[in-house]
Amino acid sequence: MCLDFVNRSYDITEISELTIQKTFAEKWRTLDPSTETEIEVLPSVDEALHHTRKLGGNSLEDQKEIHAFVTGSVHLVGQALGRLEGVDAI
Repeated sequence: MCLDFVNRSYDITEISELTIQKTFAEKWRTLDPSTETEIEVLPSVDEALHHTRKLGGNSLEDQKEIHAFVTGSVHLVGQALGRLEGVDAI
């Protein structure tokens, strides 16, 4: 890891344990208690995109349209858009 990308203003334990993300997920669950709503906390943009693609179906017969709403910092959204660039998903 390049030391230029280390942000020392955050607790590394909270980041590695996804503490804030899990808190937001719990809050979201209170706002939408439906058992049909799937709320996931995943450690990376790549894992989140992979999970979302799996929700769309694994075969041509199973495929369904999935809408994903990505919010967050310019770094997070930019990373997601970078992964989706050139993919028939935008």
